[in-house]
Amino acid sequence: MVSVSLMCLGLLSLWVVRGEVAPNFDNCKEFFFREMPVSGLNIALPTPVETNTQNLPNPEKCLSAYNAASPAYICQIYNNQYYFATLYDRGRRIPLYSAYKMDIKGEPERNGSVVNYEPQLVHPDLAKDQRKMKECCIHIYNNILMNDCTESVPQYQPKYKLNWSQAVHDDFVSYDRGHLNPAGHHRRDASKATMTFTNVVPRNPKMNQWNQYEQKLKNVLSKGCSNMYVVTGVVPSNDWVDQNQRVNVPSHYWNAFCCTDNNNTPIRSGGALCPNTHEGRVTEYNTVAELQNVLGKDFDIELNIFFNRCQFNESYSVPYWKCFLILVIWIIVRTCKKMQMKRIVCIISYKLMPILSRTKFPLSTLTSFKGITQNYSQPTSNINMDTHLSHHKSMKSKKVFGLVLCTQRFLRHHRIFS
Repeated sequence: MVSVSLMCLGLLSLWVVRGEVAPNFDNCKEFFFREMPVSGLNIALPTPVETNTQNLPNPEKCLSAYNAASPAYICQIYNNQYYFATLYDRGRRIPLYSAYKMDIKGEPERNGSVVNYEPQLVHPDLAKDQRKMKECCIHIYNNILMNDCTESVPQYQPKYKLNWSQAVHDDFVSYDRGHLNPAGHHRRDASKATMTFTNVVPRNPKMNQWNQYEQKLKNVLSKGCSNMYVVTGVVPSNDWVDQNQRVNVPSHYWNAFCCTDNNNTPIRSGGALCPNTHEGRVTEYNTVAELQNVLGKDFDIELNIFFNRCQFNESYSVPYWKCFLILVIWIIVRTCKKMQMKRIVCIISYKLMPILSRTKFPLSTLTSFKGITQNYSQPTSNINMDTHLSHHKSMKSKKVFGLVLCTQRFLRHHRIFS
């Protein structure tokens, strides 16, 4: 034991990553929409209990770390700043979900690999800092000495305690380390903060479609958002990485996002579900409500991911008649200019256009009917609106498409076409 500790001391270096284990998410509520954490996800298994306690000296004190409540609420810190929140299932040794705000504006980064562990999952008196395994052993060893625990007892040794409390490197020999909060959704320190074993679960190495969905979430679905709240979780299964049932292998990944404007008003929401298999296909949902219904019906997982399900309030949209009128006048003005016409209708339209052009068309107008993938021209159109908008960066282009979409809502509302 002493030699292990000396080795750890020799390798000890400066670290800045922290993971604060607490009874709730009060210290990191900002990563949830309207500061309301996910509720109803009561599926965590109890903390594993050490059964081989015969002839152990001072077991009440030296094994007290294994009596912690499950799940654990972890506020993930890097450089003294909170970056996301994780609900950790101690019984299955996996995170049930991670909640974060996506870095929308910056270029994504992915630096390093998953190397950090959570000392406070071993014992609440240990440091908040997430550390590498050889660094964790120092703090665990010092705690052993402080509590007069015999270091020769296998159950009291640092690595044994660390392995008992959480998943470790060796648990991922046959699996990828699947991030719930992906490093590619962040920049700089926020990206580095995701490199912890409390943020990953065993993922099928060929689960490629989920990686593609994560890229779409960043590059397409976040367009037009001022804030992008994301919660990614898993559906636990009856499968484990080994016969000892140390670490659970989830059956599915799920994701929910809530896109808001600069007033934190919902613009749109959506989600996805994918089986944790190499042939798994991602199923996308146009609203968080749809995803929650599927999780409840098919997997018996009842939860509320976002406040009020991140529902869009129709009162924020432009009235049907107004957007239709604006589009008609806009077409008249364009026609008059092209044909160099000076009829009375052109003159009136020229006068009205500056007034009507002040109407704002938030992206909520574009997506308030059947989600972001709703077609914007004809019912048979196969064009994804947001993908198309990504090629039209100017506000003028967005307003034109807003007029088209708003008018389509008017026509469908009055059954002019369906």
